[in-house]
This record gives sequence, C-alpha cells and structure tokens, in this order.
Amino acid sequence: MATAKKKHRRVERHPLVISGLFILLLIPCYILSRLALWIVSPDLFPWDGFGSFLLILFGGCRFDLAAILMVNLPFLVLLNLPLKIRNQAAWRWLTGIVFVLSNFIAILVNLGDSVYYRFTQKRMTGDFINYLKAGGHDLVNLLPQYIRDFWFVPLFLLLLVVFLVIIFVRFRTSRLEGKGLFFYGKHLLSFVVVMAFAVICIRGGFQLKPISLVTAGQYAPPSHVPLVLNTPFTMIKTWNQSEVKEVSYFSNERKMLGIFNPVRQPGIREWRPRNIVIIILESFSAEFSAFLNPEMESTAYRGYMPFLDSLMAKSLTFRGYANGKRSIEAIPAILAGIPSWMNNDYITSSFAGNKIHTLANLLNGKSYHTSFFHGGNNGTMNFDAFARMASFGEYYGRNEYGNDADFDGKWGIFDEPFFDFFAGKLNSFPQPFLSVIFSLSSHHPYPIPPKYKGKFPGGTRPIHQSVGYTDHALRMFFQKASAMPWYHHTLFVITADHTPEPGLPLYKTRLGNYLVPILFFDPDTSLQAFPARTVQQIDIMPSVLDYIGFKEPYICFGSSVFDPAAPRFALSYLNNSYFLVKDRHAMVYLPDSVTALYDLKTDPMQKLDLVGKGDPSRDKMLNFLRAVIQQYNHRLRNNRMTIRQNE
Repeated sequence: MATAKKKHRRVERHPLVISGLFILLLIPCYILSRLALWIVSPDLFPWDGFGSFLLILFGGCRFDLAAILMVNLPFLVLLNLPLKIRNQAAWRWLTGIVFVLSNFIAILVNLGDSVYYRFTQKRMTGDFINYLKAGGHDLVNLLPQYIRDFWFVPLFLLLLVVFLVIIFVRFRTSRLEGKGLFFYGKHLLSFVVVMAFAVICIRGGFQLKPISLVTAGQYAPPSHVPLVLNTPFTMIKTWNQSEVKEVSYFSNERKMLGIFNPVRQPGIREWRPRNIVIIILESFSAEFSAFLNPEMESTAYRGYMPFLDSLMAKSLTFRGYANGKRSIEAIPAILAGIPSWMNNDYITSSFAGNKIHTLANLLNGKSYHTSFFHGGNNGTMNFDAFARMASFGEYYGRNEYGNDADFDGKWGIFDEPFFDFFAGKLNSFPQPFLSVIFSLSSHHPYPIPPKYKGKFPGGTRPIHQSVGYTDHALRMFFQKASAMPWYHHTLFVITADHTPEPGLPLYKTRLGNYLVPILFFDPDTSLQAFPARTVQQIDIMPSVLDYIGFKEPYICFGSSVFDPAAPRFALSYLNNSYFLVKDRHAMVYLPDSVTALYDLKTDPMQKLDLVGKGDPSRDKMLNFLRAVIQQYNHRLRNNRMTIRQNE
C-alpha cells in the first residue's frame, strides 16, 4: 500500500520551477496546434526547402511563447502569488481550472483555425467574435456536421487536453510555509521574476516595439506568414483594436485627389430606369468556369457551371476580383462600393452605423422598388440588418419563404425553390425595381436535394456537385423569368461572394484566391465581350448607376466598367497586408513597406519577386495605394462616406 501511495503522490516543487516546467510542456502543444494548419492544408503552403521550414519553426516559436504567456498570465499570477492563501485547496482547484480552461480555449481556436483557414485564407482575428455574433445560430446548427467532416481536430484537441490535465495533476507547487520579512521578500522576488519573464515573452524580446502580426513577415514570405502566426496571438493582439488608423501619406489633398478620388460624378449616358437584378452566388470561384479559363482549353476542361458559362458568352464578362474572403465582406462591397480593407469586416465594425451611399438608398429616391433575398435563416451574418441599414425596402429570408419542406437541414432553403420564389416575387413588384438575391446551397456542407444526387459532375471536391446544382437553379430561374414582362427591361449582374478552398494551381496564389466571375447581362442590348480588364466587386455599384444614367454624385471606391477613363485596379486586405492589382502588376504592401511585386503578364503564378530589382512601376503603384488607403481610412473614421457640399 505504501508503495502504491508513493507511486501516485504528486510532485511538489517551487512555483518558479513549476512555472518554467509548465511553459516548456506547453510549447510543443502550441507548435503542434499551430502547424496543424500545414498538416490540414499542405496544398496551400508549398514546400520551400528545409531552411525555410526551420525559419518558420523558429519564428513561430517566438509567437507561440508570446501567446502562451498571454494566455497563462492569470494562471501564473494565481500560482506564484506570495500569499498563504495559495495553500488552500479551493485556491489550488481554481488555479488548475484556470490553467486547463485557458489553454483548452487557446488550443481549440488554433486547431479550429486549421480548418477554418481553408475558407478564409487568414488567421482568425479579434473580429471573429463579432462574426460569431452575426452568425452564431448557424454555427451551432452546423457544428455536428463540422465535427463529422473534420473529426481529427476534436480528437487531437482531446488528446492535448488530457495531457494538460495530467501534467497539472502530476505536479503542484510546494506549500508556502514560514514568516518574516525575508521569507515574504524571497517569494515576492520570485513572483517579480515570473512576471518580468512573462512581459519579455509577450513583447517578443527586448526590442523597442512589441512583436505584432507584421513581425511575422521577417520569417516567411507573405504566402507562408499564417504558419508563423498562431490564432491565440492574432486574436488577442487585434482584440478591440481600432479598425483603421488615420494616415497622412499626402499633406497636399489636391495632389492625393489627383491620384485617386472616390467621388463619382454623373456620366454622359441618358437616364433610363432599367430594372436591376443582382445575383450573388455563394463560393462560385472563377476556377469552376470553363469560359473564364480559356488557357485550359487544351485540357478539355469543362468546369462545373455550364449554364453560367453559356450566359457569360452573351454578356459583358470579367474574370474579376472579390474584395474579401467572406460573405459578410462581399455584401457591402457589391451593394455600397465599400470594401473591408481592415481587420474587421465592415458590417460588424464600429463604422457600420456611418452614413453611406448604397444602390438602394440612391435608387429609392428615383422611385425604385428595392428588395433583398437570401434563403438562409433570418439573422444570418446580419444580412437582414444590413439590408435595412442600406435602405432596401423589403427583405425575404427563410421566414418569409414560409415552407420548411424545402429546408436543406443546415443553412436554409434549397436554391432551386428559392430562386423560383424569387422569380415569382419579381413578377409582382412595380417597375422599375432593384432586387438582390444571395444563393446558399454551394456552402459547406454543400447539401443538394436527394433527387439530384449524382446528377451533376462530382469533380474532385464536394463543392463541385453543389455548384452544379446552383447552376441548374440559375438555369431554371432564367427560363421562368424570360417569359415574364419585366425581363426585357432588366440588367442582370451576376458575381460570387468569394472563392472557396482552391484546387487548380493558379487559384492557390494570392491573386487566384480572389478570382470570381463578374458579368453584366441585358437581354435587349449587345453587352457581349470578355475584355482582359481589371474589375473588382466594388466596381459593380458604379457600373450599374452609370449604365442607367444616374445623374447625381456619390462616393464609391470602385469605378464604372463603362467608363474608359476610370482607374482599373483591384485591392484586397488579408493577414494585415494589402494586395493591389493594377495594370499588369501586383503588389503586396505591409504597413510602410512593399514586400512583394510581380509582373502578372510574364509571371502569372507570382513566383518572381521584383522588389529591389528597380522596377519603375513600384513607386507609381505605391503612391496610388497610399492615396486609396488615406482616403478610405479618413472617410471611415470621420463618417465621410457620403457627399458633402464642398465635394
């Protein structure tokens, strides 16, 4: 019996020793949960040599150590407090609960991000909490499906948590016995040493400024920066962070406006109030289109959207750029020309209450009937709230559809019946009307009605069949709509909200991660071309207004595709860096430094970095980008997204 008791006796050590021991044992847990991103998505992070791997591993440990100390600071305080209250059983229980729970949450978000990253291409940041608030109900409904699809993540998490519990139970601090000034002074010194060590680790060393998300660029190229960072670090560092900062790249405002001006003036077209239907397709990457990938003609690539391909051949079509990686970023970009060039998405940012110009509020004043359709659960991603804020007169969601026989069991109403419902409603609206519909079936877990199982090409990924189903729903919609009296007086605009996880090589690049279809189709005009022109989602609003001859100035960061003099560019923000495409070049810009420059004409796969090679386009692109950033940040911060008298 004595031997058995001795075998299970917990080891007591000085709290300073226990602190160091626990930190050492946590380091491999954080490294493994961080590198799970590479394990789950090796195709997104091509092997760049053993030397690069070691640099990522070394740099990542710096961020892991910072995260460990930030997460465990409450635990270290409880463990090392130089007071005898820590001898009490309740205090020890509290210390253990804080240790296990805080590290459980940290490792959970790290591992969860290894899956979530495939859809967003960025580490979660502090705005993810707002994202959960906007779509938390859907997350709860989908959680069982995610656990089934990615079962290895909760299994790995369980093993790490068991490990955490074991090491805490196995080791505990020695009891605080003694008295006197020297005794307490000694333990106070120990406490100060631990806290000082924590501060140094959280700062990332003794350098002048603490490490931040930008620091990760020292250890890896932009494409591999997410492997250096860990999610607890990125979330804590961006928690309650001001979304944008005031910058002053140009002291001369006239010079800045000469480079970029977001005030859009009326065009030369005559006013003709066409109906406008905007169709936003969930996750419809340009990758899935045969029409948008003519370079693959030799491989007989058929794609997964045959109807949309046929419609693009009769439209003004662009292989365009999304302005974000999430649906919640796409809606304001498409409908208000406002991208999320910041860590937070616009809808859940502190600027969401600002006055803005939107397609709906501009056309409401022109006697347009306005409506927004999304077959998802009402409240999903705050789409209904944004629709109201954007002045759409009516909103139709799952509740308004009113028939759960067509519920997909996950997100909302299947696309085919909801598109049919949409067509019927359009036929009842007074003309002219502006109406927007956002599809949903091509979203993970990619459900399609049982009667269509196996009907559409399966491809290599589950999303391919659901893209085929939504394409079929679109075909049925146009077939029904073409027989309605409003059809031949309507401009149709079709695009995607963002791209999903990529498959083809081009779409695994930073540029390819944003390529989506953007097309303008008018049954009664000759809008038929496929120009090699840079077009982005924020160009949709000014293009629509230009097409119908809207005659009032407004503010928008995009430009009309029908204006030959407008600047053509595409800009996105990801992992604390800007990605600008302009003319034939692409540039990656971290705050105050250009980190990559590519010539897309000669290097479409972005492998040859021209930074430091003396390329003359660098300075011109940098000036343009800084003018855009200064305007965007200033107008957001000062609620100047609408026209004032002096503009």
